[in-house]
Amino acid sequence: MNPLDALDYGVAVFSIVAIIYIVYLYVVKNSQDNAHKQSNDELMKEYRQLIERSNAVIQNNTKALECLTALIRDLQISVVRQEEKLNELLERARK
Repeated sequence: MNPLDALDYGVAVFSIVAIIYIVYLYVVKNSQDNAHKQSNDELMKEYRQLIERSNAVIQNNTKALECLTALIRDLQISVVRQEEKLNELLERARK
């Protein structure tokens, strides 16, 4: 085999290996990007679900606080009425 032919053969093999390596890197990069994108999509989906659940909890807590506020208001009104009745009874008892 002529040394120049061997050199041509070596360059051709090196070129083919380089092309295969570049294609391999491209495929690996795309698969990693897709995996990363899928991972980000899953995280965003979980994040949205967490936000929805948090909103539901906040709404439930708001309703509960409104009910408690109404109950406390009713109790305060009841206590004021009872105090007025006691004051009236004390006035009658003093006369």
